Amino acid sequence: MRNKKSLVLLLIVLCAMLLTTGCQVRPKYDHIFERYYLTALNISNSSDVMSAIRDDEGAELVSQSESVVASWGEEKNTSIMWFNAVAFNEEDMTAVRKYGFVVDEKAKSYYFLSVLNMRFDAELIMSPDVLDAPYADANARKIAVLRQVLKKFGEDVIQLTGDSQILDSSSAMIKQVLKRILYQLDHSPALAVRFEELEGMKFDQMSFGDGRVRMLIEGNLVKLKFKVGSYVRDFEEHLDVITM
Repeated sequence: MRNKKSLVLLLIVLCAMLLTTGCQVRPKYDHIFERYYLTALNISNSSDVMSAIRDDEGAELVSQSESVVASWGEEKNTSIMWFNAVAFNEEDMTAVRKYGFVVDEKAKSYYFLSVLNMRFDAELIMSPDVLDAPYADANARKIAVLRQVLKKFGEDVIQLTGDSQILDSSSAMIKQVLKRILYQLDHSPALAVRFEELEGMKFDQMSFGDGRVRMLIEGNLVKLKFKVGSYVRDFEEHLDVITM
């Protein structure tokens, strides 16, 4: 009888641990994105960004080119790395694009399996040449905008990736995910209609796992967010998704 009670108790403890692990779906590194939100496009200038982008209490480093600045870091003895980056208009040095990213390459998920958890946020002032071009329909316009997000991100981050393996690896992951989303859209353009929905568009990333992406176009401002891994659980209930 005592052995049976001990077994029942052990099962209860294991179930509680599984539920707790399964519920930890929100990123633990929201403070990384607090600095992302401090930059206001078409308002913040380079001095504003430089004073806000780096976490001086952490072990972050800063990389800078003539028109892009990024702070980046990693948590020692873990598989977690992140960056914040801002690109400026070269004429008046106001912010026109910003990016925030965190990845945990060996996160523990339900059933204690290792997965890759990833979150990427981006805001861009989009050119009228892209927004106002003639398209077959609204979905084609959204896909063209997303393709331009990938292009601009690549142009911005390549100015800095030589400074850091973290930036190099992170940017490669982001581009791989964006290309996968575009691949699915090329085969099923109607999926783009889900960009505005709180649930976002589902996509599968063979290397990283399932994900969700949401993209909003507000005038000339484009807001993009994707999450991969256990971060996608209850995606539509995440405050950062709701308040995009």
